[in-house]
Amino acid sequence: MREKLIELIKQLDPELQGLVAEVIEKEREYLDYLKPRGVVEDIRDLIDRYAKDDLGLKSKKGEK
Repeated sequence: MREKLIELIKQLDPELQGLVAEVIEKEREYLDYLKPRGVVEDIRDLIDRYAKDDLGLKSKKGEK
């Protein structure tokens, strides 16, 4: 399963590869908890940060 996951991630854009790697790492942090709280918010924050960074980079380059 791990190999399949790596194969799928390699097919993504480099920016998304970084996001997916961070989400997986965040999920690992919460894996040991019996009732993880806050993981969804943390992942949402990661996605928001990547979205804002991407929009900022595109606006600086003059892209839409």
